Amino acid sequence: MIKAVIFDMDGVIIDSEPLWEKTAKVYFERIGKKFPSDKSFSRFIDINFRGRRQKEVIAIMKKKFKLSDDYDQIMSDRLEILFSIFDKELKLLPGVLTLIKKFRQKKIPMVVASSSPPAVINYAMKRFKLRPYFKEIISGDNVKRSKPYPDIFIKAAKSFKNVKKEEILVVEDSYSGVLAAKNAKMKCLAIHHAYADKNYFKKADVTVDNFRGIKIKEVINL
Repeated sequence: MIKAVIFDMDGVIIDSEPLWEKTAKVYFERIGKKFPSDKSFSRFIDINFRGRRQKEVIAIMKKKFKLSDDYDQIMSDRLEILFSIFDKELKLLPGVLTLIKKFRQKKIPMVVASSSPPAVINYAMKRFKLRPYFKEIISGDNVKRSKPYPDIFIKAAKSFKNVKKEEILVVEDSYSGVLAAKNAKMKCLAIHHAYADKNYFKKADVTVDNFRGIKIKEVINL
C-alpha cells in the first residue's frame, strides 16, 4: 500500500518539456547553430536530457555541439530564454492538481524531487501556488548523482517518517526518472507523453495517458 508520494516536476506537474526543447532551439539560433529535429535526435533528447540535471545536459551539449561558452554562461542564457517562454506559455499538466488534492485528502504526504535547478522549481511552485501541498522540495542540485541513479528519490524518502521504500510511489515521465524510481526500489506511476520512449513504460508499475480519471484507491493499493 502506498503511504507517500514523490512527484517529479517537468512533464509531470508542469507541461514544460516542450518548452525546454523550445528553449534549446531559441538558444541554438542565438549562437548560430542548427538544432537537429530528426526522430533519432528526439530519442537522444529523451534518453540523455529529460530527467537529468542541467549540469549533465549542458556537458553533453558542449561536447556534442562543440559549444565554446562555459557552463555558467550557457545556463544563464538558457534560463533567461526559458523564463521568458514560461511567462507566456507554461501550464499545469491537465488533471495533476486534482490528483495532488486527492492525495492530500487521503493524508498521504508528498514531496517534489526534480532534476531542474532550484530557480525553475521555485518559479513553478510560486506561479501555481503549489508549495503548501508538499513537505519538501528537492532539486537535482541537492544530490551527488543524477537520474537514473536513485539518489534524489532516496533523499526525498527521508522526508517521510516510518515509510518503507516499497510504500513510496514516484510519479515520473522520463526514461531516466522511471529507472531512478525502480533503482530506488520504489513503485512508479509513469505518465505517457508522445515524446517518450515507450520502452521505459515496461519498468513502471502502472502507466497512464493522462491524470484525468485516475482512481486514487487503485493507485494507493499498488
